[in-house]
Amino acid sequence: MFFGKKVKINVKNKNIVIEAKSGANLYDVLVENNIHIESLCKGNGQCGKCKVKIISADGKEINKPTKKDRLVLAKINLENGYRLACQYNVKSDIIVDTEEWIVEEDPNIVKVTVKKLNNNNTNENKLEFIQTNEEKDEKTNFETKDELTELKDGLILIQYPKGIKYFVYSASIGNVSFDGYVKTEEPLIDIIDNNLISDFIYNYVDVPDIDRILIILDKNSYNGTHLLNLVSYYTFNIGEMFCEIIQPLENPSNLLTFFRLLNLQDESLLIPFDNLQTIFYKKDNKLFVLDTKYISSSIDTEFLFSTGINPITDISEDFKEITIKDSYFEPDSLSPKVIFKAVASLKNYGIIDNNFQFKDRTELLDKIPIEILVKISKRDNETFFHIYRKKEISLSISNKQIEAIKELGDFIDALLKYCEKFIGKISNIIIYSFQDIEEAGTAFINLGLFPKKFSKKVSFFSGDPALLSIKFFSYKSVPAFINNHFKEVNNIELYKNENFNSLFKK
Repeated sequence: MFFGKKVKINVKNKNIVIEAKSGANLYDVLVENNIHIESLCKGNGQCGKCKVKIISADGKEINKPTKKDRLVLAKINLENGYRLACQYNVKSDIIVDTEEWIVEEDPNIVKVTVKKLNNNNTNENKLEFIQTNEEKDEKTNFETKDELTELKDGLILIQYPKGIKYFVYSASIGNVSFDGYVKTEEPLIDIIDNNLISDFIYNYVDVPDIDRILIILDKNSYNGTHLLNLVSYYTFNIGEMFCEIIQPLENPSNLLTFFRLLNLQDESLLIPFDNLQTIFYKKDNKLFVLDTKYISSSIDTEFLFSTGINPITDISEDFKEITIKDSYFEPDSLSPKVIFKAVASLKNYGIIDNNFQFKDRTELLDKIPIEILVKISKRDNETFFHIYRKKEISLSISNKQIEAIKELGDFIDALLKYCEKFIGKISNIIIYSFQDIEEAGTAFINLGLFPKKFSKKVSFFSGDPALLSIKFFSYKSVPAFINNHFKEVNNIELYKNENFNSLFKK
């Protein structure tokens, strides 16, 4: 076995050679060795800022691009050895350059030199990403419509439950230069109404000459223009400073969905696992909004996302070993990963059949180990399988929940078939949730409820996507960005659609 094998990482631009264990994550290795690597999501595969160039040092091929590499990076970058450091597990000796951002092999690629910003409070350098010819064409075409203006420095203010998060956008590097959090009981809406925005910037954000502010509120407070039927948009000026407000139309989940759309590529289907009432598909810059409210609302998936403070985070296939977030305290819930893995094990043991129904206990007596059989109980005509039972705590999965998982699989299967047959080809499937569901999603696919032909096209994203709003600063306003990226919006009410209903027969 090669568990003790060491590999060498030559950081070319730093003239440093690091030795690490084979299989180590490149981003983690660089951070642990105090080598600055650009990232806004702390290596969680969301921002795409930890792009590095990798060359094999021993003649072996570098790792093939991961799903997230292919989703975030342009094809020409992938072909020339660029990878996201947070997605790269080092298995052989490599040479890494964290500052070489120019792809010179293709003369049609616009060459952008590395620009660095030295913050007064830090020695870190902020880097600008490569601009592909495709990106340049997009911006040039937009400029002819007088939609793209001179780039200006900006500020993003986001309302949080107990404070205000801010990001400072620097036009010179085309990225966030620094960020911070202000703990305050005073909400953004009061700061706006009392004309205290300038005072807030002066007191808490040490940056001069802000030209534009993007304010993200957690509820609809101003009467504005509706964008994509998800958010309301409102503007005002403070002197020469242009201020834009983005607020959810109905609830905060609308806001999350809106920002998730900013990264949506053509031939991609976006499925928000935490808000199944609206699914999105994009093709030729046309956005298809699939309204599933009367269909998805009957699929009870709330139990998947009602994770408590101290959930069980993992479980073995034989149910003997569990992992609790904090082992010093009793668990209070099951994580989505545990639920899907447990159902998969129940199916493998034959405790539930192919239709995801519990078999009669007498039928299992001579087939299932007694230590597993005793975990099955019945109450009020409902069957439960206990994952954890101790003292007064009982965490279990019911037959109704298992049926809901089966129904969720049937719904997604019908959704994918409908899109490909009646709307367009699906090249990418984006499953999003505020919670980290990548492992849970993988377990869901392994259950066999996800069509195999699509399983390799799936990417999982989690967390708060609000930072994607920096994309707006490349355009003169938020509507200008929306109008350029979504030329047309088509709403389809699936519950009225005979083609979909023929595929999804409840």
